[in-house]
Amino acid sequence: MTKNPGKAVFPIEFKPETSSSQSIIALDPGVRSFLTGFDGEKFIELGNRDITRIFRLGQHIDKLISTKTTLKGRKNKYKRQGLNKKINRLLIRIKNLIDEVHKKVAKWLTTEYRVIFIPTFESSQMVAKSGKKKRKLNSCVSSPNAKLGANHVSNKLLSSTLLKEVQP
Repeated sequence: MTKNPGKAVFPIEFKPETSSSQSIIALDPGVRSFLTGFDGEKFIELGNRDITRIFRLGQHIDKLISTKTTLKGRKNKYKRQGLNKKINRLLIRIKNLIDEVHKKVAKWLTTEYRVIFIPTFESSQMVAKSGKKKRKLNSCVSSPNAKLGANHVSNKLLSSTLLKEVQP
């Protein structure tokens, strides 16, 4: 967790458990659903409701930023500072939700499946460059702050968590 004042973290030794199942799953990362998997028999969608919650928090951040930009002058200094605190709290909540989804999915996948296929995630295909204009993100997310919250599709944390879970 990030920026959690007053909380301590203590390391605990544990023995990794090997999965008893011999099943295989192939994963496909997405924007609207976090992960879609196919294990040979059925399709599995992981993290659907979590992404809608992250998107709603991003929209709330956009509203707070728009109200903050309307507050000008010295008289509204403390109101702006209060809004900055709220925005930072929401950004931390989004990061923590994304981390929690990654860790829960990684734990579930490693307990249920023996072999997990993760494709290479090429973000260069998500970025379009048109003429001399700047690059823009091709996704269903419209506002810049919601795009910050859309890093749930990056599988760095998921991959690292899966590797930690699988390796003895």
